[in-house]
Amino acid sequence: MAGNDRIRVLVADDHELVRRGLSSVLELEDDLEIVGEAATGAEAVERCIELSPDVILLDLRMPEVNGIEACQKLKASGCGSAVLVLTTFDDEREIVEAIRAGASGYILKDVASDDLAKAIRAVAQGQSYLDPLVARKLMDGMQAEAQGVQHTHNLTAREIEILNMLGQGMSNKAIAEKLWLSERTVKSHVSNILKKLRTQTRAQAVLHAARHGIISLPEEYDG
Repeated sequence: MAGNDRIRVLVADDHELVRRGLSSVLELEDDLEIVGEAATGAEAVERCIELSPDVILLDLRMPEVNGIEACQKLKASGCGSAVLVLTTFDDEREIVEAIRAGASGYILKDVASDDLAKAIRAVAQGQSYLDPLVARKLMDGMQAEAQGVQHTHNLTAREIEILNMLGQGMSNKAIAEKLWLSERTVKSHVSNILKKLRTQTRAQAVLHAARHGIISLPEEYDG
């Protein structure tokens, strides 16, 4: 997304009423534009390549190709769209699998329309977003797993500091201002963090670090 252009959104869900409902609600936002819909995971991949949306609002449980497989195929296709999972399920395994597959956010379908728009804006800007209830579930699981166990890593003190700020939902610009660094330097640190933790996205890095006790994940994670 460039300049002040509207955020272009593709809605992918196997229920027509859900797609139409989401489209109607989101079209009320001045900065959002629904560019298309998809009824299956396979169609979501095709429409992404065809339309190049900024954000794909993706259901997890769809016919033919499920949401996680679709997310993997989207990333493999080179589609640069951010994926925001929107689902009724808060199963920890599916949450982790979706993020590992490349999703930038995970939000539940009972979300308020304002929060849904907020999540779309966040992932469109390269940030990550987790529904507060999802973040709570993940944090509980991660704390139980990390109890008494520290992950061996080669992150520097500065990288851990920045990783904590990513976990607080801070953007590169906000981190740069707080640490008196250039955005370019912060971006370089984030890149090094992803490489060292062998992750591909900020959300994956934050969850990986929290799972292994490197950082603590806030109860309301809006990365």
